[in-house]
Amino acid sequence: VNEYRVQQSLILLQETDFNITEIAYKVGFNSTSYFISMFKRIKNTTPLAYRKLKAPHSL
Repeated sequence: VNEYRVQQSLILLQETDFNITEIAYKVGFNSTSYFISMFKRIKNTTPLAYRKLKAPHSL
């Protein structure tokens, strides 16, 4: 389930300007820190670092 949620968050990180907390809640995590730790475990990077690499626009 967490892998699916992280996969869903990739889309939001790339295509929206939602902050990390908003994305965590939108994909079903109740804790930002837990979301970040799961994201890091699955993707080997943080959500913010992923966004900076993958986002089509600079934030």
